[in-house]
Amino acid sequence: MKKLFMAAILGMAFLLAGCGDDGIYGDYKNEQFGLILKITEKNIEFKGMNAAVESWSNNEKEKTYTAHVISSGHKMNLRFTKKGSDVVYLGTLFKPD
Repeated sequence: MKKLFMAAILGMAFLLAGCGDDGIYGDYKNEQFGLILKITEKNIEFKGMNAAVESWSNNEKEKTYTAHVISSGHKMNLRFTKKGSDVVYLGTLFKPD
């Protein structure tokens, strides 16, 4: 019984260990300039800009994410790169906030 219990605990720990690095959603902050980047499935907020996300294109191998957005009536593509738990946007590194 103890072996089964330990196997269950190790299995859960293994599953939970991989949960933190999936996806791009979250709040990020650039320490140098104090910029805040908030990314959700349907919205991106950055420097007073609020953009509605129409869809996402992901390349899991390269850890790149492209948001197809509409902001102020214009369609744009915003590209993000995930480096560990950090995000790079427009050449600027953002750390989880």
